[in-house]
Amino acid sequence: MSDLSGQETMLLAFVSSLSRAGINIVDRYQIGLRRLSILNLNLWNNVVPAVAMYCAMALFFNAGSELIHMVFDWRTAAFSGLAQLVAYSFSYAFRNLSVNQVTVAGKFADVFIPLGIFWATNHWSWGTYAFAVATTFVCLPMLWLSGPNRKGGKLLASGGVICVALTLQASLSPTLFGATSTSSASATLVFATAVMMWRALWSLVPILVTRPASGDAPSVRLLLNPLFFVRALLTVTTQVTFIFAVGSPASAIAWPILNATGIISMVLSALFLRERGARSEYVVVCALGAITLLRFLTLS
Repeated sequence: MSDLSGQETMLLAFVSSLSRAGINIVDRYQIGLRRLSILNLNLWNNVVPAVAMYCAMALFFNAGSELIHMVFDWRTAAFSGLAQLVAYSFSYAFRNLSVNQVTVAGKFADVFIPLGIFWATNHWSWGTYAFAVATTFVCLPMLWLSGPNRKGGKLLASGGVICVALTLQASLSPTLFGATSTSSASATLVFATAVMMWRALWSLVPILVTRPASGDAPSVRLLLNPLFFVRALLTVTTQVTFIFAVGSPASAIAWPILNATGIISMVLSALFLRERGARSEYVVVCALGAITLLRFLTLS
């Protein structure tokens, strides 16, 4: 939506980041604590929201034909592919780094994202760039909160992969969003639904590859858990608000908030899973919140 203000973009980014953090907590409970299948969860967590959104768009917005057209648009496939690339880059990083290190690596991309968006859209704001840099450097102490780092090479390699993937996604998203960003809210919802359908397709690929070897099939018993539908609602909220935020001309201001999801997850984990962090981590959270609020209030 071309008429989104900077403050509206920040609010959408915060809702997206908060919802994504909620998804992380649900995943931590289902995968980390209950040891449920990652592939099965990932499949159903993408398929069910995609089907639900498709039905809603077809029935309530009468957008069935528009949705089919959008699904076969190469920009939709590329947009969802970039999102999948980012997901894979974080998975790669988690194999080598601590949670704090991955969080900082994601935030460090904020230093480069405004430059990439400027290259793609010619849109620049020194205030937004200062906000991105400030929210990045306030998170740097988290690198040492888990003890001395003995993985300098892996930190640079994994962090570099995350930075490149996030910067590429942020830089190309306004272009791939195309004419949808200047159209109506319903057109943006159609685009979001098409992206979710592509994400469901991407999540099916690992199932098809590994099933012949493992003999496992996706289990529908997962759908009997009420927590699954909470996650489905969070998925729809995350995807829709994310696309509205990154499709805004002021998208550069959204990414420092979107990339703070790991920090928000830490707070929610303490609230709902009783996984306490260090006091210094909460100092970082407070500083990040104060900087974000200051930027929100100073936007014209």
